[in-house]
Amino acid sequence: MRRLGCAAATGLVLAVSLAGCASGDVTPAEASPTTSASGAVTETASPTTPATPSTTVAPTASTTATTSATAAILADGDHTGFVRGYDGTTIEFDPAPILTGADALAAAQADGVDVSEGLPNDFYIPLGAGVVQLETSPDLTIALLDNTDISVTHDVDAATFQAFLAGDAPDWAIGSPDALFATLRVSNGVVVAVRQFYLP
Repeated sequence: MRRLGCAAATGLVLAVSLAGCASGDVTPAEASPTTSASGAVTETASPTTPATPSTTVAPTASTTATTSATAAILADGDHTGFVRGYDGTTIEFDPAPILTGADALAAAQADGVDVSEGLPNDFYIPLGAGVVQLETSPDLTIALLDNTDISVTHDVDAATFQAFLAGDAPDWAIGSPDALFATLRVSNGVVVAVRQFYLP
């Protein structure tokens, strides 16, 4: 196990081609479910690890939630955002859509990003709207990415996920526990799956 460093991630201008990623809207979307076998390694449709591009951070962005989480229920479907905590029964989640086109430009400008020459690419993650506390299913599945090949995911149990978020991650893990970007799947008002989403 090793410690992961912190990394700024909110308000990111994604300087990477995310071919095949879902639209930035956090309303319900179709996606393949996560394999539920604990500890198993599964293949995803993600591309192999790209070369690391530059990343622009909005001037007012912060990787730490500043407000207390409030209990909430998200609409059934898939939602992207930052996982801020997990206690085994609830997840603290900061919803953050991935925007494209004119919506991306408008959101970047609202966050104080200079868009006079456009964005490095067509994707932008705006500042989060605030942290909410979501109930999780007893059968919650959690998939984390491999740091040698992001087309590989590792299905982990609750204890491993909590350790990751506390900064104590498996050697194969990627990303920062302070800014874990993920897709949450909600069914019947509860979170049934968490899948880490690659950000450069």
